[in-house]
Amino acid sequence: MNKINLQKKQKQKQKFIPLGFVIKYDPPVIGLLYKRSVQETKKKVYNIHLQNLIRLDDEVEITKQLFEEHPEFLDPDIIEPEQVLGLVQRLIEYRQIMEQDDDNEYQDEETDSHIIDEMFD
Repeated sequence: MNKINLQKKQKQKQKFIPLGFVIKYDPPVIGLLYKRSVQETKKKVYNIHLQNLIRLDDEVEITKQLFEEHPEFLDPDIIEPEQVLGLVQRLIEYRQIMEQDDDNEYQDEETDSHIIDEMFD
């Protein structure tokens, strides 16, 4: 396939121009900022919700599944899987930290209730 045909094929395939990513930690969401054409001035966001998927704790498996479930926007010819993998890792790390904080808070509550029980004995 010559270079001109390859460029035409890529242009036909690329239905949007990616501008970057944003993430939201709670609830876990990856947002893809994009435009439909170079002339378009308005940016759009395609949101990918990871509510239950994030609990897998396997960033590679989650990333693969995201590319399978959202092929229109997560095309490996346009978006680098490593970039999405990095975002998924950040979301997993955040969730794990928040769960540890919740566990520590629960342990503090148990200690507090034990102290209160002793006060009334």
